[in-house]
Amino acid sequence: MRRANCLFQWSMAVVAVALALLFVAQVQGQTAQLLRLLEEREADVYRIAEVVEAAYNASRGQCLQGCGCVSAAHGTSRLDTTQCATSYGSCDGKSKSAKAERRLDFTQPVARTVNSAFSRSVLHDACNLKGLTPAFRINAGFSGVSPGQPTKDEIQAHAEDTIKWQYVGTPSGYYTIYPGAAQEEPYTYDPRLRPWYAAATTGPRDVVLVIDISGSMSDFGRLNAAKEAAKTVLTTLIATDFVGVVTFASSAKVVCPGVVSCSHLSRATKEVVEALSSAIDGFNALGATNMEDGLITGLSLFDASTEETTHCQRALLFLTDGEPTAGATGSDLESRVLNANADTGAVFFTYSLGSGANHEIPQRLACATTGLWAAITDTATISLRTQMGHYYQYFAQLSERSTDNFVTWVELYEDATGAGTLTTASYPVYDRETTPPTLRAVVGVDVLASDLEEIADDYQSLLDALIGRSNRCPQTIQDADIVACVVDRLRRTQFEYDGSETISSTPLYSCPADTTEQSVLDACRAESVSNCPTAVIGESEAFCDYSPSTFEYKDEACSDCASPLSRAVIVVLILLAVGALGLLAFCLLPKLKAKHRFQLDSEPQRRPRQTQQQQQQQQQ
Repeated sequence: MRRANCLFQWSMAVVAVALALLFVAQVQGQTAQLLRLLEEREADVYRIAEVVEAAYNASRGQCLQGCGCVSAAHGTSRLDTTQCATSYGSCDGKSKSAKAERRLDFTQPVARTVNSAFSRSVLHDACNLKGLTPAFRINAGFSGVSPGQPTKDEIQAHAEDTIKWQYVGTPSGYYTIYPGAAQEEPYTYDPRLRPWYAAATTGPRDVVLVIDISGSMSDFGRLNAAKEAAKTVLTTLIATDFVGVVTFASSAKVVCPGVVSCSHLSRATKEVVEALSSAIDGFNALGATNMEDGLITGLSLFDASTEETTHCQRALLFLTDGEPTAGATGSDLESRVLNANADTGAVFFTYSLGSGANHEIPQRLACATTGLWAAITDTATISLRTQMGHYYQYFAQLSERSTDNFVTWVELYEDATGAGTLTTASYPVYDRETTPPTLRAVVGVDVLASDLEEIADDYQSLLDALIGRSNRCPQTIQDADIVACVVDRLRRTQFEYDGSETISSTPLYSCPADTTEQSVLDACRAESVSNCPTAVIGESEAFCDYSPSTFEYKDEACSDCASPLSRAVIVVLILLAVGALGLLAFCLLPKLKAKHRFQLDSEPQRRPRQTQQQQQQQQQ
């Protein structure tokens, strides 16, 4: 009996081990399959990036003053060569059905810009990115199709393919997307403020925002400007980043709604970013201005995040509109904050908002951490939103990201037009012959998540795989003179409300602790000045088939395309018509039967009369 029990226990142990090995093998198989699929999509990104890099290398040192027009993505230029297609969302962006249709141009990409003026840099980008169509079409599955517009059947054959939108954004704000799609509101999309662009150029970041919500922030719409700027910063983050938000007035408070930690940084997942954005919308201006408490509390989030950190770049964004009226002030405030940051090593990006804002303290904090400071008056043309949103360019230009060869993945999201659940794979393209390497463009490819979700064990496993592919910390530039040149350029850069970038010939401010020789900075500034003549052209020269009278968006995006709603309406009308005919038949049928019965009943009576008349006629 004892031997039987031992054998039974031994056999059960063998079965348990076998099942465990089988489970591990299955998990490893799923992981390997998922990684293979990610690598396949990364190869599609590299295909586009190679074409982009070759184009910019070929035009290095040239002054491109024109190369013909480009097809536009909004009402100034009609997209003539379009076809109704499914799986790219609906033309109105409301229908989420996979059967929704919209008009798209599969022969070429279309251009989008942040404003209506084609500056020299935008024109240069437009010329260099005109040769992307073959790479786009190969990725979309149309390499074997004739160069013209694919037929609806050919498009439908690829409706379930993993790749959807493909695009390239540049530092000038120029953006080209395939397949070509009409844009309802022109000049509203800035690729530089999107997570796929920012993350690809910088690598993982720890970011803390410290926002002044004292009573004076209610003046001149400052609090609303601060809210929009803070939310814009959040949109540049992806799940490889960590984030925290602190507000201060008379005292400081960590903003920690729901899933957001109150004691340390939180991973910048979609859920965390949405929760913080909603909390920011609820900010109210009230109280004094305790800068010390705000800054020390912000730095404490870094220090408390021993595990919740990228171990990479750290940025503290500090916004205020006044003078410190509580806590430490002046040099005492500065020394306390810098001492607290000594081991943290965060770079300060500081913003003085409004005519009464303190300039000295924010500027000195930025200078002491080799960071950036900007002053934005209440009537300035400089945008707080775009100025803060471009903070990441500091890390992008000071990193050795150009030597790394990996694609960055964005967490899953719902496409705004209804194309489905997507993730974006992005990759930066640099000119590696310059010192430091110059960012030329960022390639993005939207990938349908359904194939990935089918392979992954669960959502968290998929998210972990995307983070694992992207979570690499690039090395930073160590050459002091190069760092000084990059920072000097950034300190001369401002961003207008329309998204355009202006670079002053001299710094907007100077840092007293700078030790870089003036001759080095002068040489850098001379190199950054282009020898090409300034060229700014209008829409009529830049966009093909330009028309001063704009076309209706729905004519461009929806014309002659069916939608699930219109199909449903047609079906309903047909059913109503059939029902009405059935009801009419139901109502008339008894009357028809009665009439027919009456005729049948009358027939025998008429016959005798006719016979009698005939007999009388015969007798006569």
